[in-house]
Amino acid sequence: MHGIWARASMANRVALLLLSFICLEYLDLVAPGRFCPAKSFLVTCGGAGTLAVALCSRRVGLALNHRTPAWLGRISYSLYLIHATVLFGLVHLFLGKLTRIQLLAPYLICALGIAALFYEMEE
Repeated sequence: MHGIWARASMANRVALLLLSFICLEYLDLVAPGRFCPAKSFLVTCGGAGTLAVALCSRRVGLALNHRTPAWLGRISYSLYLIHATVLFGLVHLFLGKLTRIQLLAPYLICALGIAALFYEMEE
């Protein structure tokens, strides 16, 4: 795969990444909530293309191995476990007092902070 990637032009590389993202998001953009038999196939193709770019592109690899994405990857399971609880708690506390956009910063700070704490306690 690296040989094909090395021979591909920059335009083809960018096109593959964009096409992969489109395949991942196509049905949600065009037909949200609808069942489509091709959905699994499109999502699989989009995911495979995205993984191929991540594995073959030196620039994307460097970006993904940076401290911030690596840290998010480490705490991702803890974040998955607590994000809804944090969101529901903040909405309950501030219902009618803050708009959704005003809740974004406290939500991100609380969710990431608690996820990092859970990760450190569990590890």
